[in-house]
Amino acid sequence: MNKTAAKKAAAPSRADTFGTTSTPMRRMVDGRKNRPKKPLQDMMTKVRIGLKDEIDNHKRRVSHETGRDVTRGEILDLMLAAYEAQHQKIDFTAALTTISDPVPSPRDKAHDRNHALTVFATSHVKIGFEQLAEERGWTLSDVVEHLLVHYYETKK
Repeated sequence: MNKTAAKKAAAPSRADTFGTTSTPMRRMVDGRKNRPKKPLQDMMTKVRIGLKDEIDNHKRRVSHETGRDVTRGEILDLMLAAYEAQHQKIDFTAALTTISDPVPSPRDKAHDRNHALTVFATSHVKIGFEQLAEERGWTLSDVVEHLLVHYYETKK
């Protein structure tokens, strides 16, 4: 067997790559006009069997604990932050501050809502905000903004 045939035989199959080769591509800003600006890039890496399931299990657990949908990319960011914190002998919470800022939704970005607020509320208030947003087709940012506008209008 020659070297080329040996390389082809050693390549992992599509099933071994967990679908990473068929992920949707995102356009990156390349200087041309009218291109969407998305700070995401597909890495198209091949991983060992079972890693995708492990990441998805962590994703579900962290999403449940935080009360928001966490992406696989955020889980990988957390793993990298933990690894770097361990090897640089720094506090893990300090490492998290660099990646903990949430990314606003496209709708919020379109309305120039780029600053994150952390709000603590009872479960009733949280459910009320979510129901109001769902009923009106708004984001939570829309609800807060409309409530603030309503408050100032009634205060006059």
